[in-house]
Amino acid sequence: RESSIRHRLGGATVKRELRMRPKALVEGGKNKITRFPIRYGPHPDQHGELFLPPKVERAGTDEKRWPLIVILHGGFWQNQYRKDLMTDMAGDIALSRLGAAWNLEYRRVGRGGDGGYPETFQDVAAAMDYIPTLHRIM
Repeated sequence: RESSIRHRLGGATVKRELRMRPKALVEGGKNKITRFPIRYGPHPDQHGELFLPPKVERAGTDEKRWPLIVILHGGFWQNQYRKDLMTDMAGDIALSRLGAAWNLEYRRVGRGGDGGYPETFQDVAAAMDYIPTLHRIM
């Protein structure tokens, strides 16, 4: 599976083609990424997964945290579209060592009417407010 990721590097936009290597996610070794399921609120749909890159030595730096890339799936707020749509991309980001990925779920329309406006927006805001807590893991 291939994904395209655009990111900023020294003021220029760079496009990188990444190939997902699912076995590396499971088998471990030097390419093992870590996935943490994390709840950011009390509702069953207020959760996400934090994907951390493989552990590597970063020569010449005391920086211990990875940049955090937040991923919000699309799907017109409909219940059948979930964060699973973006799991491969989150794995690609972590495996390629671009940063840690925070793949979010949120309340959607079609599940008892508890998603949509303003709930979906409130969930995204709550997930963003949770980022300082994620930094303790990263």
